[in-house]
Amino acid sequence: MNNEWAKRSREYLLKNGGKAVEILFPHSQLVEWMYDMLVLLLFLLAAVLGYKHAAFWQMSLSVAAFFIALFIALMNRDRFYRVRGKHKH
Repeated sequence: MNNEWAKRSREYLLKNGGKAVEILFPHSQLVEWMYDMLVLLLFLLAAVLGYKHAAFWQMSLSVAAFFIALFIALMNRDRFYRVRGKHKH
């Protein structure tokens, strides 16, 4: 099969993907608050760069900072799973 490596990679990620989230976002109140502060700083950076209508690379940085902050905000404290669970009902 031509895509055997892709199938093995997919199976590995499905089996072990949750461990990566646990490592990156441990259930420590200090770490959670540090991530929250990082999110606020990234959103502030995105807002400032977006407001200034800066150079293209700065606008790209603004968009990247926004989406990185959004990802961290959703994954920190399992917010993504709580939001997803509320929309199911």
